[in-house]
Amino acid sequence: TLIAAIDWAVEARVHIVNLSLGTSNAAHAPLFEAAVARAAAAGVTIVAARDDEGVEWFPGSLPGVIGVRADWDCPRESYRVEALDDGGVVFRASGFARPIPGVDPRRNLHGISFAVANMTGFLARAMSLMPDEAPEDAVSRLVRFAELKEKLAAEVSEPGAAATLEVRADRVMPA
Repeated sequence: TLIAAIDWAVEARVHIVNLSLGTSNAAHAPLFEAAVARAAAAGVTIVAARDDEGVEWFPGSLPGVIGVRADWDCPRESYRVEALDDGGVVFRASGFARPIPGVDPRRNLHGISFAVANMTGFLARAMSLMPDEAPEDAVSRLVRFAELKEKLAAEVSEPGAAATLEVRADRVMPA
């Protein structure tokens, strides 16, 4: 089960758990809440699908999990942060796989699983840059980085012109 897999990851002392799957059955939420708490206490960060096409997923929609939504307009090498009404955030990332030369991305594999995997990569990169910091600090840095992107976009925009900057794992650059 997914609960057993999370517990196995805690025992194995992994840093990040990538869950590209979950359940929409809210009856399982208490079991996932307990597993997420055990993971957090051990310093394990869970990245999972938050919701997709109107379906809320567990554990990705629970507090303490890095929830991810697919964003079909987001380039694969960047991510976006969306503020939630409860003060939390959800990350948005591309739902497309790596491109295959000559194949339209919509004909390749795609979906929320790829968005979760892409965001997991950004988090892993952020954690690797400062390996001694707590996982929540890396998440905060990803949020601040996205906020910086928005601020820079506003500052470099000429009146009436739209500027697009992409957030990448290691820099902000004009798109």
